[in-house]
Amino acid sequence: MPETNALHVIRNRNGFARLLIGAALLVVTVACDRSIKVRLIQPDVRAMEESFTESGRTRLTRVYPISMPIDGRIGSIVWEPGDRVTSGQILIDFDRRPLELAVQEARAAVRNLEGQLIVQDSRTLEETILEETELVVRMVAETLKAYDATVEAEEKRKIRSAKELARIETLTKSNAASVKELDDARLEAETAEIEWRRSQIDRSAMKIMAVISELGPRAVRQYIDRKTLNRVPLAHSLEEAQARLRSAEYTLALATIVAPVDGVILEKFEPGGAPYAVGAPLLTMGRLDDLEVVVDVLSQDALTLNIGDAVALEVGERTVSASVCRVEPAGFTKRSSLGVEQQRVNVIVVLPESGREGLGVGYRVRARFITARNPQALVVPRYSVLQSPDQTWYVMQARDGAIFRKPVQVGLKNDLDLEIVQGLTANDRIVAVPTTNMTDGQGIRISDSN
Repeated sequence: MPETNALHVIRNRNGFARLLIGAALLVVTVACDRSIKVRLIQPDVRAMEESFTESGRTRLTRVYPISMPIDGRIGSIVWEPGDRVTSGQILIDFDRRPLELAVQEARAAVRNLEGQLIVQDSRTLEETILEETELVVRMVAETLKAYDATVEAEEKRKIRSAKELARIETLTKSNAASVKELDDARLEAETAEIEWRRSQIDRSAMKIMAVISELGPRAVRQYIDRKTLNRVPLAHSLEEAQARLRSAEYTLALATIVAPVDGVILEKFEPGGAPYAVGAPLLTMGRLDDLEVVVDVLSQDALTLNIGDAVALEVGERTVSASVCRVEPAGFTKRSSLGVEQQRVNVIVVLPESGREGLGVGYRVRARFITARNPQALVVPRYSVLQSPDQTWYVMQARDGAIFRKPVQVGLKNDLDLEIVQGLTANDRIVAVPTTNMTDGQGIRISDSN
């Protein structure tokens, strides 16, 4: 029995030793095996588009704000966002009565001044009076000439009667003439003297009449001149009244608030039914035919775009073919979701008529900008290519059970794929998802999912 126990102990010790040796060999084997498990892929020869994708939103090329054109009172605004209106359709009832009264008042003032100007410009009465007074002047002048002749004749008669009286008086002294002849001669001389004086008085009166008659035409001419002078301020007053009338008519025309185009109501700011100040916003409308997409892209991506470049818009579950319309010249800074400040630029994409169906203003879309195409490109997934610190590209190529770093030259790029223009062939095998800690010559084990 003692011998049997001893042999059993010796066998147990030998088994334990073999177990320790096996474990040690396993640890050494595992420590020496640095191979990694990878999935391998091959480049694919197919058509490829170079593109990048950004989020955008729809907007209208132009919107039409409807605001209060003047101070005033309006009725209730019955329109709601989404309502369609036609060009020229009255949108809002305006209280036009005060404005219409202002137009009537201004129009009456214009008519009054126009009537005064007609009177001022009329010369018919004045010219008639002038002709009549000038005729009177001429008649008085002719009459004065007759009076001058009468005075001259009466003076000659007076002289002749005085001479005859002197002769009769001489004859009477020599008894050559009778007392009766002397009395008759004296009577004639006295009569001639009276008639001469009377004719002088009449002529003096006529001279006064001539002077007075000459005042008539002069007064008429002065009146005409005064009317001419008065016309200037009256004409200015008429111009001012006409300007006030035009202003009142223009203000009245503004009170007609109509739709500027065929379109749809976008926003409603006020309910109406109250007085509002000029400029108060009431509605905003636009044309859905003017719908476009604005996408803010990185400035370095914007440099690759040209007018007319194709854009694939993801609108819900459908894709719409569109094109670049404009790249705005001014950029702006925007903070990304990771908190990084980026320089970005707005790119305007024009929608085809079929692509506007079902869209409104402010809708979010995804825009894929296609900058180049190659129908026979050597394509690998973007995640299969790594970039060195010096900005060169490389892949991890599999050969003889190991992987090796292989520099490649990249052509077209998009969000999912890269085109390899140099460094690989369609028969090469590369690591599907390489990491930066993989090294040249590292052993690999092929993943079952390959």
